[in-house]
Amino acid sequence: MAPDDWGDWKPGQKLKDDFKGVIDIKDRISSDEVKERFRKGFTRRRIVIIGAIILGLIVIALVGWFSQVYTDVLWYNHLGFQNLFWKTWLTKIFLVIIAGAAFFVLIYGNIRIARYLAPKRPVEVEGSPLEETVRKYRESFSRLIFWGLLAFSIVASFLSGLAWSGRWDVVLKFFNQSSFNLKDPIFSRDIGFYIFSYPFQRGLVDWLIGSVLFIFFVTALIHFLDGGIRLKVGKDMMAPYVKAHLSVLLGVFFLLKAWSYRLNMYELMWSRRGVVAGASYTDVNAQMPALWAMIIISIICAAALLANIWRRGWMLPAGAVAVLILATIIAGWVYPAIIQNWRVKPNEFKMEEP
Repeated sequence: MAPDDWGDWKPGQKLKDDFKGVIDIKDRISSDEVKERFRKGFTRRRIVIIGAIILGLIVIALVGWFSQVYTDVLWYNHLGFQNLFWKTWLTKIFLVIIAGAAFFVLIYGNIRIARYLAPKRPVEVEGSPLEETVRKYRESFSRLIFWGLLAFSIVASFLSGLAWSGRWDVVLKFFNQSSFNLKDPIFSRDIGFYIFSYPFQRGLVDWLIGSVLFIFFVTALIHFLDGGIRLKVGKDMMAPYVKAHLSVLLGVFFLLKAWSYRLNMYELMWSRRGVVAGASYTDVNAQMPALWAMIIISIICAAALLANIWRRGWMLPAGAVAVLILATIIAGWVYPAIIQNWRVKPNEFKMEEP
């Protein structure tokens, strides 16, 4: 198939002539017979045994969890802090639901988009002895894929939401923050920002970056299985709709990286690079400008990826990403190390004076 033919998928070749005289309908096993054999393999007794084992494992897990929770309830009630206990647990449940629902919308939405964009390539078997069998099994397989992807999305969303349950204290501090009426000397931020707001933003951006990367690989796998990605190097390796979809996801990733680099600046406030804790001479005069450069380059990478939707090939975003990697190495690591070792260390106490 030529590179320009990605948008005009041709249906599979007819199987009428291929199977004529080869398959005897009388000797062919019907779909009903297959279902009957499958049904005989799962007798009522076996189903009951399997169900009892699964139920027993669930009961054991619930008993262990309930005993721990009940112990905590008794302890908090004894101390008179039962309201604190229930507030903590309600916050955990709320976070699992909210974060899980948000992740489900992201991952299942992208899965549905990938499946919707994939071209339909039906195998024409009209008039063939396989026509009825192929039609039935295709319908069953489609339903299996639908429910399988849905179940996968639900499980992944639950695990993603569960990760936020351990950050209940960070979330509560963010929504109940207060001012210290004292600002830092570098960014002029209230100290309360570093106690209440920064931990929440850091956790959120890290979660979003991990989620986008996971969704990117899942989406790419689905496009590959649907035939939108070929295992070959060239301009026709990806269908145009695949390139557009993956470019958007990568663009979002680099925008999140820009946000992450901005948060990295605030981490300089408790840097241990110098002789004392806090932002050192190298942090302020070398590391911070490097982070600003990486923020700008990350935004340029995101713009290049979005512009790549209407361009052929990946040279534009690949060049932008290469510049970001180079800037990370040189501006983020090499340049601060040179400033620290050649300019600061020979007279470090003098250089670190306020």
